[in-house]
Formats: sequence, C-alpha cells, structure tokens
Amino acid sequence: MTHEKKRRIGAGVLLALGLAIGSIGVMGTMAPPIITGVGFLTLAWVLW
Repeated sequence: MTHEKKRRIGAGVLLALGLAIGSIGVMGTMAPPIITGVGFLTLAWVLW
C-alpha cells in the first residue's frame, strides 16, 4: 500500500469521525463536540 493511499484512507476515517462527532454535538446542542468535529474535518482536509 502506498503512502498516498494510506493518507487518503486516514483522511476518510477522520472525515467520517468529524461528521459523526459534529452531528452528535449539533443534535445535543453541545459546543465541545462541535468544535472537536470541526477539528477532525480540518485535519482530514489537510491530509487530503
């Protein structure tokens, strides 16, 4: 498996986690999970 493919898989996992955590935070109106979700999405964008 190439390094590029590993980065893409990692970015995909971070994207999925960011969306899941962020949506849980929005549904529960809790700020910390929303901020964490945005952080995960930012990391996924950087890796992509």
